[in-house]
Amino acid sequence: MSLLSPIYLNQDMIQDISSILINGYFESITIRKVNDNTYTGKYQNNNKGQHSEDYKNTKGDKDDSTTIGKSCYNYEDSLKYLESKNYDRNDITIKRAYSTFLYYNILKRAMIDLNLIKNLNNNQASIDDIFNGDYVEFNGSLKINSLSNTIDNCILILTNYDPSSLDKQFNNSNLGPLTYTSILELLKSMQKLLIKGNTLEVLVKSNSFSSILSLNTNYTSKFSYIYDLEACNCTVFGKVASVIKSSKENISELRKTGLTEYYKSLLNSFKPYFKVLNDNGFSIPREFITEIYGPALEIVPISICI
Repeated sequence: MSLLSPIYLNQDMIQDISSILINGYFESITIRKVNDNTYTGKYQNNNKGQHSEDYKNTKGDKDDSTTIGKSCYNYEDSLKYLESKNYDRNDITIKRAYSTFLYYNILKRAMIDLNLIKNLNNNQASIDDIFNGDYVEFNGSLKINSLSNTIDNCILILTNYDPSSLDKQFNNSNLGPLTYTSILELLKSMQKLLIKGNTLEVLVKSNSFSSILSLNTNYTSKFSYIYDLEACNCTVFGKVASVIKSSKENISELRKTGLTEYYKSLLNSFKPYFKVLNDNGFSIPREFITEIYGPALEIVPISICI
């Protein structure tokens, strides 16, 4: 039994599917201990004294009234207040978060138990019963994306040859309006479209079918160059985006541009210019493979393991 190690894990898909099949949260436990002691004392003393004398004298028919009064007040108020507080708080937070790979394994076991994964590891496995939206797992050999890699190399080679120097050396006006300088800029623009959104594509060749995988480069950061693993055997687990069952149909590697036929025609227009270079000792790739023919699958990979 081999122990598989992941070279790619799509964390967004793992969390999204887990929220449906398992739960949508990472476990977090908080324990709080609070001790609050308060002592309060109060003393109050009121002392009040009062003395009063009145004298009244009334004479004859005349209203002659004399009133003598004396009052004495003595008031004392004493208030004493005592307060003591003892406040003690201990907060203990315990968090348990699964590693992505552990969470992935929990998810995959749940999907296997629910029979949600179609296994294509048999040597005679057919994609006839595979449909868009299925989850599949299969073994294959990781291959270089020929189109993206070819464009990368053409950009590098033309830059090193110095396109302005090539334009002076070769008069290609009979081939069309393009120059090597303009071809280089067009290739750079095309490559930006192919890697737009931090994605790249790799090919996996299985015994009975091919597959093209769209990878998010954010999840391959541990590897400086995914093609370091080119031609290695791997196990792919992912969701089917499209199925091509006929050998006459294909998956275009230019589909990210949104103008597959236009860019295919543009690439073909470069070939005569590259032939001139090759005929004069300036070696450069001259063929651009833009389609993967069926039987083939377009996969959004959840994991790639070796």
